[in-house]
Amino acid sequence: MQDRIYNQFPDKFVSKQQLVDDFFPAISVQTVQRRVKESYLIQKFKDISIGTGGKMMINVRGFYEFLRYKEKNKYK
Repeated sequence: MQDRIYNQFPDKFVSKQQLVDDFFPAISVQTVQRRVKESYLIQKFKDISIGTGGKMMINVRGFYEFLRYKEKNKYK
């Protein structure tokens, strides 16, 4: 079951707005920004986003993995 969900998220970079519109409609753009800032603090997820000419691009599958990591380690 978890593999099927994981495979629904492509390994590609999209803008914050595309991420919200196409993959995570329950999350706001501001929440995406906060989560990306949090990901910089964890070495494993440091590269889920790249900056290109003032615009941030986020890896869809990497962002999903980060959310799973946050949920798994919520109370630690």
